[in-house]
Amino acid sequence: MRTDSWPTAHLGETPLIVNALIALDEFTEENGATRLIPNSWSWGKDRRADPEDFIRAVMSPGDGLLFRGDILHGGGANTTDSPRRALSISYCAGWLRPVENSVFNLPLEKVRQLTPQLQQLLGFAKYDGSDHKGGLLGLYENGDPSVLLN
Repeated sequence: MRTDSWPTAHLGETPLIVNALIALDEFTEENGATRLIPNSWSWGKDRRADPEDFIRAVMSPGDGLLFRGDILHGGGANTTDSPRRALSISYCAGWLRPVENSVFNLPLEKVRQLTPQLQQLLGFAKYDGSDHKGGLLGLYENGDPSVLLN
């Protein structure tokens, strides 16, 4: 198994990401409690998950789930009218950029007034992690987000 975000990164005992998920609402099987497969980070790259491999993180508000970012995980289907909200906090290795680029949270007219270095720090540049056995990060439309500033 390989991480989707950094497909060529070396995976091992030390994870690149650790996630904390804190339930703000009830997490039930019916409203799609987070599904995960413990120890799936150690699987070979060709191993595929079976539905019975997953466990559900059924939680009450205030409960927390701490897990490696490189295990198989995801939300289940919410078959109710009840929300399933949570606070999600991730710690990434220092050389990684976030998976999700938040450049659209900022008014472009203000970002255009900043120095190129500040624009890059805000995410208006792709990052090539090949030197760290990683991949391309921070892309916009599969390319460099700096095109938004032109």
